[in-house]
Amino acid sequence: MADALGAEDSAVRLQAALAVGSHPDPGFLEALVERCAVEPDFFVRGMPAWRLTRLPPEVALPRIRLHRLPGRHRA
Repeated sequence: MADALGAEDSAVRLQAALAVGSHPDPGFLEALVERCAVEPDFFVRGMPAWRLTRLPPEVALPRIRLHRLPGRHRA
């Protein structure tokens, strides 16, 4: 699934983010945070960001704070 999050095709990346968020798993935390940081497509970038909100806050927030995403990723 992490490979699909980094696929060249934005539709594949979007579907991967949807799949990851359908069953929140802290094992995907790193992949989601990294994807938010580098995703060039606005619509695709929103999906991993939204999926991060489905993870337990005590797991996701410390990692998100550590990464400090640039302003364009905090929409």
